[in-house]
Amino acid sequence: MMNKFIVGALGLVAGVAATPVELIERNACRDDSLYKCFVSREYSHSASAYCSALAPATQTVTVAEPTVTSTLWVTSTAAATTDFLSSTTTVYTATFPISTETDIETDFETSIQTAIVTAIATAIETDQAPPPPVITHAPFKRGKPGQPKCMATKCFVYSPERITAACDCINVTPKTVTVSQTVPAATVTVTSTSVITPGVTAPAWQTVATELDSATVTTTVTATTTTTATVTVTPTPVNLIPNGDFSAGLSPWVTSSSSSGAWTSIGVSNANSPNGELNAFHATNIRNTAPLIVVSAPFKLQVKSAYQLSFMIATTSTDRSWKSKVTASIVCGSTSLDVPSFNQATSGPGAYFTSTGIINTPVTNSVSTINQLNSCQLKVGLPITSTVPSTWYFADAVLQFDHAINRS
Repeated sequence: MMNKFIVGALGLVAGVAATPVELIERNACRDDSLYKCFVSREYSHSASAYCSALAPATQTVTVAEPTVTSTLWVTSTAAATTDFLSSTTTVYTATFPISTETDIETDFETSIQTAIVTAIATAIETDQAPPPPVITHAPFKRGKPGQPKCMATKCFVYSPERITAACDCINVTPKTVTVSQTVPAATVTVTSTSVITPGVTAPAWQTVATELDSATVTTTVTATTTTTATVTVTPTPVNLIPNGDFSAGLSPWVTSSSSSGAWTSIGVSNANSPNGELNAFHATNIRNTAPLIVVSAPFKLQVKSAYQLSFMIATTSTDRSWKSKVTASIVCGSTSLDVPSFNQATSGPGAYFTSTGIINTPVTNSVSTINQLNSCQLKVGLPITSTVPSTWYFADAVLQFDHAINRS
C-alpha cells in the first residue's frame, strides 16, 4: 500500500487561500478535514444549512464551432538533373572482285538513364484547441447562515473549491448557473509542397568502322530508371510536467519534510548523477526520521484520458527493500490518481531504476472533477532506510498523453 505523507502550512494573513502545496494531502471525502467537520454530530445541522445558503456557482461552457480546414499548395523547382543519351553508328564495308562498293548501315545503340527524385513533405500547423470550461465561484450570500464553528476557528480560510467539494460529500451541492460562450472555429492549414526536378538530355555520338562480307545490322537499346523517395515527419510528444528533466535547475520543483534537518545537500546537477549525463535532483538523508517529498509545479490533465508516466530513481543506500518504500502520486485537488508501485521499476540506465506506467483519469463529465484536473501535481516520496547517510537521485520525470478512453 502506498504511504501517504501530509504536507501543510499555516496561512499568515486571513482571507488568503492555501496554495496546493500548503493544502493537507487527502484522498476522497473521508480524508478531507473539512468533510469531517461537516459530518460531526455537533456541526452537521449548521453545515447543511451553510451549504444550502451558498450562492450559485457560475459555470461557463465553451462551445467551439467546427474546425475549418484549408489547403495551401506550393510548387518549387529543384536543380535540373541530366539524362545521358548515347548513340553509336557502325559503318560496314564489303569488297567485291570486279569493283569496290561500300555498303553503309547504321547501328544505333541508345542508352537512356533518368533519375527523378520527388519529395513531398507535408507540414501541418494547427491552432490550439479551445480552453477547457472554467467555473467562477460567486461570493457567498450575506445575511444567511454562518460557517460552522469548527470551520470558522481554523487559522486559514478554505477556498471556494474546497468548500464546494466538502458540500458535495454531504450531498448538499450548491446550485450552478450555466453560461455558454462560443469560441470561433479553429482553422487548420495544410501546406503541401511539390518539388519538380526538370531533366536535361545530353547526347553523345560515336562512329565505328567495321569490314564485313555482305550484311547490314541495326541495333537499338533504350534503358530508363526512376527512383522516388518519400519523407514522413512524426510530431514530438509533449512532456506535461514543467521542467521534468531538471534542465532548468530545481525551480519550480519544491521539497518538504516533517523532520527539520533530516535532509541536506538538496539541489540539481549532472556531475554527481549515477550515469554522469542526466540532470538529476539529489538529496542526502543524515537522520532516518522522516522522508523527503519532492513536488512538481501544477499541470493540466483531461478527463477520460490515459497518460504514460515515467521517472528514474537511484540511491547509495544498501537497504535491499528501498524500492518498495518509494512513493509516487498525482494529486489534483481532492482527487488522487493511481500510480504504479515503484517496486515494479526496471534496472537502468546505469545505477538508476526506471518506473513506467499508465495513469487513467476519471471517466466523468463532472464540472468539479474537470476543474480539479486543471491543477495537478506529481509528488514523489524519497524514503528513509537503515543506511545513514544515504544519497538519493531523482531524474527524467515525463508525463505524456497516450490515448483517449471510453468517450461514449
